[in-house]
Amino acid sequence: MAKIKGKMLPALALLAALIVLGGCAAQRKPLPPEPDAPDRVPEMQVKPAPERSPAEDRDIAAEINRTVESVPGVERSYSVVVGNAVLIGFDLDQDQQEQGISNIKNRVAEKAEADPRIVRAYVSSDPDTTARIRELADNVRKGRPVTEYLDEIGEIIQRLTPRTD
Repeated sequence: MAKIKGKMLPALALLAALIVLGGCAAQRKPLPPEPDAPDRVPEMQVKPAPERSPAEDRDIAAEINRTVESVPGVERSYSVVVGNAVLIGFDLDQDQQEQGISNIKNRVAEKAEADPRIVRAYVSSDPDTTARIRELADNVRKGRPVTEYLDEIGEIIQRLTPRTD
């Protein structure tokens, strides 16, 4: 009996501590909406991407690849379309690298964002990132749903800074 009490006492103390500490958390309430001031400019609303089939997204990616590969300095392009954004990785043409990688990236982003279905292009020429994008693009092209790769796509996008206007 004393053995059982010896084991239960620390367990009960731990349980009591968890209950006390858990109950002390501050309650989070949403902030009330701000009233619109007359001199306030309304924020620009980004329209959600229209519903498209995976085949349509693959066709858009293929079109973007063809467009991007026409940019001087780009050897090969790989892209994945996610809603109204596109993730682009490209291999540099060794003969055209003197143009500057940032200039090439800007031109690639401009070409991709010229497509009315694309709002934001995330661009990389880093070999490791391009390899990841190429693998994603291959899997999507083979019919795998892009939703299976949203975590990886989000991770890649976090590493890339979107081009600013």
